[in-house]
Amino acid sequence: MQQYIKNINDWILVNEVSINTILDFLSLVITAVLTGIIIWQTSKLAKQQSVQEEEISQQQAELQKRQIKLDTFEYKNRIYHALYKVFQLTGEIQSIYKKINLKDKSMDQLYQIFDSYLKTIKIDVPETLWVFKQAEYILPDNIYSSVYDIAGNLNELTGNIGKFNLYPKILAEHEIEEYKKELLEDIQIRSNQINKHVLFINSIMKKELSISNLEK
Repeated sequence: MQQYIKNINDWILVNEVSINTILDFLSLVITAVLTGIIIWQTSKLAKQQSVQEEEISQQQAELQKRQIKLDTFEYKNRIYHALYKVFQLTGEIQSIYKKINLKDKSMDQLYQIFDSYLKTIKIDVPETLWVFKQAEYILPDNIYSSVYDIAGNLNELTGNIGKFNLYPKILAEHEIEEYKKELLEDIQIRSNQINKHVLFINSIMKKELSISNLEK
């Protein structure tokens, strides 16, 4: 009887060891599975975050690119508007030379005639020259070279208009006629040069300032 009880106890002990071993094994398996799930979820979340960050980065890049295009378009529009005003001025100047015998006008009369067109067309010369300066960073070299020449001619042309008012105050009477002739010739030449440049630029910039071109 004692032997039988001993055998039962031994059997129970063996089975307890086996059960504990199985439980330990299952615990390890469960731990491994859970660890794998955690790693997989972490990796999945990291990939999702990476994809989202990349999408956000691309969107920001597109927005920045779009803003640059809009800013460039706006600058080109300002340049074109300034060119149009200058073209209005030189067109009026050419018309004056055809309609009026300017050589018979006094220096004061010439100043009043030319200055009235500056005021009527409302050209702010310093502002216009500043706008043209920005063209260096916006327009292709072939167009900017024309804008650069226009700026130089406009500066000299408007400076000559101011001399009609200045020279009578500082020159002797016999000197004025010669200077008047030179000023009139120089203004006419510069207005013609400006017109040629503006017509050339106009043929190109109209396309660049189209809405369809902005959408590309």
